[in-house]
Amino acid sequence: MFNDFEGFKRIKNNNNLTIEGIYELLEQYQKDMGEMKINSNLGVKTIIVKLSGKYDAEIKIQGKQIIIERFLEEGMIADKAPSVEEGKNIEMAQADRMIDQISELLQDYMKNGKIKEHITSSKMTLKMEQKEKKIAKIFSAGSYFEFKDINNKVVYEAVDKPLNKLYSIKNTSNKMEVVSVSYEKIDNDIITIQEKPFRITDIKLDKSSVKTRFISLGNDRKIKISADYTDNHYTIELSDIVIGAIDCLDPQIKKEYRIEVNDKTNINLVIAAAVLIDQYIELTTVSETN
Repeated sequence: MFNDFEGFKRIKNNNNLTIEGIYELLEQYQKDMGEMKINSNLGVKTIIVKLSGKYDAEIKIQGKQIIIERFLEEGMIADKAPSVEEGKNIEMAQADRMIDQISELLQDYMKNGKIKEHITSSKMTLKMEQKEKKIAKIFSAGSYFEFKDINNKVVYEAVDKPLNKLYSIKNTSNKMEVVSVSYEKIDNDIITIQEKPFRITDIKLDKSSVKTRFISLGNDRKIKISADYTDNHYTIELSDIVIGAIDCLDPQIKKEYRIEVNDKTNINLVIAAAVLIDQYIELTTVSETN
């Protein structure tokens, strides 16, 4: 049986990999994961991966299983156990996402000795904040989102168009729409992403999943947006490769988010996914209270 906890993964070692074999498989991904080394304690070898932030990952072999586990760097102060209300801190969420990727790569390799689910890391960070439009600085005229880069410059803007039931997302440098997010089918648990000029993808809530998960419909391409157990941290995958992540910065009111872009060629899809998540939570919460 596979154990699937955040920050702890247990994989069947069907290919009888050694610690050296695992190291060789992961070695090319050190730029994305973090520096690796093999430790030997009382003759037991483990791989230590120095993840970003204050967490590391340990990979070891126990019997017929490979164990991947998050642990706090030596000398670091332990965090209290995360609550559903407060959620994890971002460093813990980042460490858990990387452990997920290491686990998925090894499981992928176990199938046929080939790897399709490669490990990626953040290449760009944006902050997304929900704002309220005002008429004459008094009356509300709906909401919109600002996306700021690390220099606090607004680089994208998503504006709600209630009559069309969609958010139009524009690049602020040229004022051109790059993607839109339609909530017209929200009653059927579907939100539609339209990337310019013509690519349309329906994203549906996967009700078979224990955690909150959205998956693409149709055969055009495989998109998956998966939450952690608190619904505050999400991973975005395209064809089983992580292209971005979303972290909620204010779990109580959910108006501010940190967005990691792992693949800049798919930045529009990552931004659209962030709007999709926020709107799904907001619209379904309103619908449940009515």
